Amino acid sequence: MPGVDYFDIQENTFRRWCNDYLSGTGNGKTTPTGRFINNLKEDLKDGVALIELLEVLSGKPVGKYNKHPKLDIQKMENLSLAIAFISAQGIKLVNISAEDICSGNMRLILGLIWTLILRFEINQGGDDKEAADGLLKWVQSKIPEYGVKGFTKDWNDGRALCALVNALLPSELTNHRDLDPANKEENLRTGMDVALSNLAIDKLLLPEEMAHPKVDKLAVMTYIAQFRNISQADLAKLGEHTLTKAYGPGLVEGILGQEARFEVHTPDGCATAPTIAITPATTPTLTSKGAGQHDVVYVPDAVGKFEVGVMLNGNHIPGSPFQVVVLEQESLGGEGKIRVFFSTTHSSEVARATVTDLSTLLEAKKVHLRKDFEPWHPVDLMAKDDRDAVFRKAGTRNLPIVFVDDKYIGDYDTLRVLEEQGKLDGLLCIKEREGDLMTVDEHIQRLKNVTVSGEDSKPADAPVPRAASAPAEPAKPQSLAPAPKPAAPAPAPAAPAVDIASGSSTSEVIYSLAQLQGDVSGLAGVDPAKREAYLSDQEFHSVFGMLKEEFYKLPKWKQAQPKKNTGLF
Repeated sequence: MPGVDYFDIQENTFRRWCNDYLSGTGNGKTTPTGRFINNLKEDLKDGVALIELLEVLSGKPVGKYNKHPKLDIQKMENLSLAIAFISAQGIKLVNISAEDICSGNMRLILGLIWTLILRFEINQGGDDKEAADGLLKWVQSKIPEYGVKGFTKDWNDGRALCALVNALLPSELTNHRDLDPANKEENLRTGMDVALSNLAIDKLLLPEEMAHPKVDKLAVMTYIAQFRNISQADLAKLGEHTLTKAYGPGLVEGILGQEARFEVHTPDGCATAPTIAITPATTPTLTSKGAGQHDVVYVPDAVGKFEVGVMLNGNHIPGSPFQVVVLEQESLGGEGKIRVFFSTTHSSEVARATVTDLSTLLEAKKVHLRKDFEPWHPVDLMAKDDRDAVFRKAGTRNLPIVFVDDKYIGDYDTLRVLEEQGKLDGLLCIKEREGDLMTVDEHIQRLKNVTVSGEDSKPADAPVPRAASAPAEPAKPQSLAPAPKPAAPAPAPAAPAVDIASGSSTSEVIYSLAQLQGDVSGLAGVDPAKREAYLSDQEFHSVFGMLKEEFYKLPKWKQAQPKKNTGLF
């Protein structure tokens, strides 16, 4: 059928099923979250929507998670928590990891969602093995005359669907035997409309999708399972208000003085507009877009908890009133942390020097050894939306910049002024944290575990960084930030280096960035194509914002641009 792709049918159905539960209209009429998934590939990456879905499905808390993840490591932690929770429920996952979801592997994401559908919709928490057979036998018991043998072509012409609706509602669609099988989409649309208005069965499939000659079996099973799972108690509560849905960020969280938005969808044929009541008193703006769709905008004028009531004909819709938390500022998920954001692609010597100077300032205060300090975050390797959030909250695009407890405190120049005024130690809580420092070994292990954003990136199993100083000197604690460059321009012997091709130990010498940027023909043993490999680990981290082992895990095209920007290509 033109315009409908087989693969899209499954993806669309699974996405609608997730939203059905997130909106509070899934099997068992769950508590709405206000969350809405527009794209399974993108919207599950940070783990928040998946965790909320799991809590709705299971009725259990997943555990403490980051509700405002902006960094890949935060997203991975959320996803790992979700995967562990699924396993703890006795649900077997095959070959799917947090990395697969974060990287947007649609085949595995759809496999994950199907596993959840199988457990919580089709089998309702029981054994998964006989799920399809059990559902098919139920259908056959309700409409034996149609000889339904599966969940694909037997449903294409709409007659079986209308018959199933009639089996549950004897007064509806009594003419299902007389329907013309050639009018597939019309028959399906009629059956789906009656099922929605009378049984509150959501359109997880569209008529044109179910009429497709290669309609997805799993999608049809997901839709039909709703008919079996409806209860008499659910039927007794039906009304236009129970079929109304509301979702959007404005029902979850708001920012002081900024517009908070959400949508309200009333059922087909409903002539009444919803009413909105917000406490503390706030005036909302409701705009009708037609076809039962309404946009709502309000601007919270205080920080704290707000209550947003959405009503139809005087009755609260599912989930109303919604509990909304209004924050003073947009959260980057860095509460209780010290963070530094920088760019790996600084092309000027001044910019690189600023990174080094900031690193030196923080190291002098032993900030890099604190447990609340996170590795320096390269904004140019972050997703655009997350990067924009950092700049938006800071109010500047200057880099590097520092956040403490998720509050922006300034760039290097600002921190230098604060230091001269004697205010920086207070902002960094230096005295309070004096007795809570990591050991050098713990710090180095944390440095190894830094996750770098990029294709196929995983927590590093990296070598201990080499010191830029001569081996005879005591080892200096390595910073999680780009560290100062070696003072001496002349090459000096270094501790054994890691060979980038094989990972074996070599006896390479170390050269400075300035030496490697020019003509390297006079430098013994330097391969011009891999000149960056001869930087000390500290200077390499200063220039590229990551350990060597992590850099060489990146695809070649991602390595090329930073090398060009630093004159090492």
